[in-house]
Amino acid sequence: MIYAQQQAAWQVAINVAHYFKFTDGEESVDKSMIADNYRKIAKDLQEAYDVEKRRLRGNKFKIAQRVDRPYTSPPTGKSRRRWLWRRF
Repeated sequence: MIYAQQQAAWQVAINVAHYFKFTDGEESVDKSMIADNYRKIAKDLQEAYDVEKRRLRGNKFKIAQRVDRPYTSPPTGKSRRRWLWRRF
């Protein structure tokens, strides 16, 4: 849904890029910033889409524990804990 919103914002920004600024005496019309606002919205939506895509398709690499090896490293003599190794 975010991707569709982002694409729609870009299309609107492209379509309103020709808008103008007009001043006539006391009256003035400024529609030149509309395209910039839609471009900013599209950029924010693109960032939100990228974050969501990374969250859903992120790296799920995991390493399984080895059954033939103990859970901990061999004792170094510094820890004073004995029997850290798993017994079979």
